[in-house]
Amino acid sequence: MGTWGVGVFENDAAEDFLDNLSSMDPEGRERFLVYVLTSAEEGKDSTSRPANPSEALAAIALVAIEIARDSAFSGGEGHPGVEDWICMESLHEIRGISLRALDSIESNYDWHWNSWIDEKEKEEALVDVVKMRRILSAF
Repeated sequence: MGTWGVGVFENDAAEDFLDNLSSMDPEGRERFLVYVLTSAEEGKDSTSRPANPSEALAAIALVAIEIARDSAFSGGEGHPGVEDWICMESLHEIRGISLRALDSIESNYDWHWNSWIDEKEKEEALVDVVKMRRILSAF
């Protein structure tokens, strides 16, 4: 996997995820988003497929962007309009799944968090996680 920054969207998995979503219709986006989040929420017990933490974090950030109406996560600039990709009627349900997925990623994917070589960069990456949790919890 390639990374070019510490932002939640600054890696190949997140970029591929956003590219996939951008090619889908609104209903397809929501189904795929819920699928990715549910896989992350289920963690290692997922019956659908193993979750990719980078992809799941991008999905969670996308939900946070929709709630905050602000695309202030590094790397999301390349996909204009992401703040309008989720139907407001679905946002409450998807927000709950996102919080549970974030819990799972924080507790079940130690290898992802331990893969950071530079401790300062890891701390910068965790700022996005704190920001996502704050936005999702306040909604």
